[in-house]
Amino acid sequence: MFALYFYSAPAAHAQDCDANELLLELLFDDYSSETTWDVALNGASVASGSYTFGTSAATEPICVGDGLVTFSIYDSECDGMCCDWGVGSYS
Repeated sequence: MFALYFYSAPAAHAQDCDANELLLELLFDDYSSETTWDVALNGASVASGSYTFGTSAATEPICVGDGLVTFSIYDSECDGMCCDWGVGSYS
């Protein structure tokens, strides 16, 4: 789990977001359907994602307001995104 506290002006490049824009970039291992994630603002979910088998990558823009932002990523098989079953990562 990763947490940030946002209290800032809106990002200048965020055209559809009037708050803080995050960009989640995912590169999946061979089993993308095992990966899910959630972003919460002050404890309430504001965005989440899941994927079908065979998805190789995804880019997710996420708009959040000011406050405590928590990012959680999960692997349903608990074997992670790297390395025995392909090289996956997120940023």
